[in-house]
Amino acid sequence: MDWKLSAKSDSLLIREPMEPHGGTILLTLDLCGTPDEIDRKLGRLLALGRYLLERGVPFTAAVLTKNEIHFWEISGEAALLSAMEEILMCPVSTDGATLENMNTQYRGHYHIGGEPDEE
Repeated sequence: MDWKLSAKSDSLLIREPMEPHGGTILLTLDLCGTPDEIDRKLGRLLALGRYLLERGVPFTAAVLTKNEIHFWEISGEAALLSAMEEILMCPVSTDGATLENMNTQYRGHYHIGGEPDEE
């Protein structure tokens, strides 16, 4: 409720918070680490991807492999599963490079790590 403007206009006015429009979400992960770490990263990508899609939020997945960065535009469950299948066939990176601090123009950038869950 915007009380000052309501008092000036002699009617109740509600101010809605500004939200960013446009752009998309970027999820990144580095295809490196132990088999358990890679498994956790892929599980988190799948879970977070489904979470976003259930809320109608398309996103881009970027995965750093041994040779390059691969991008997938994800707007539905079929695209997510297709991307996951392709990621599973990519070679694992061993050089220590990371996408964690990738400079992007995306609305949000979330890097997926493979650390064990805290208990």
